[in-house]
Amino acid sequence: MVLDHTRDAMKISLRAVMRADTLSELNGVEGNATRLYFDGLKGLVPAIYGFNDRNRRPPRDPFNALISLGYTQLYAHVDALLRVTGLLPELGFYHQVRSGHAALASDLMEPFRHVVERCALSMLQREKLKLDDFTFEESDGCRLNAAARRLYLGHLTEALLMPVKNGENSDALPILDHIYQQCLNLKDGLLVNQIYLKHGE
Repeated sequence: MVLDHTRDAMKISLRAVMRADTLSELNGVEGNATRLYFDGLKGLVPAIYGFNDRNRRPPRDPFNALISLGYTQLYAHVDALLRVTGLLPELGFYHQVRSGHAALASDLMEPFRHVVERCALSMLQREKLKLDDFTFEESDGCRLNAAARRLYLGHLTEALLMPVKNGENSDALPILDHIYQQCLNLKDGLLVNQIYLKHGE
């Protein structure tokens, strides 16, 4: 029932995206949808791990520690693929440009965050990671020990290399290949738009 309620609320948020006229309104919709999403996840994360909401810097519970680390890895992969493609990761569309932040990498990783969340959730549900694999400190929050970190990152890498289809009847490709193709598509779109603008002049 909780998941059904969350799913219905997310559909309402999706419709609200189409009505947003400004970036500020879109940010508001995103913030509300994020809260709904993680509220729905509370019922899936085993209670022993104390997950109540999304928190970071530092993460205060094992699930938040896992997804924060996973997001960092995903962000690094997208950043590298953007550079290989010849795009500038610092210049984004949705995320704000700031020093030391690859805004475009943050933009393009959004559709793939669920891979991190699914991996983290699976490892806790299947007890591939235990509470003893985490340390808790007031200043540093919740952290994985070295062995657990290697195990988790290994599973996450396997997930990113798992072949999947993108819903367009294409061949199954690893997630990282789909991200690379997304980078190429963006580059092509920018080049076409540049040509169009030149012709318009």
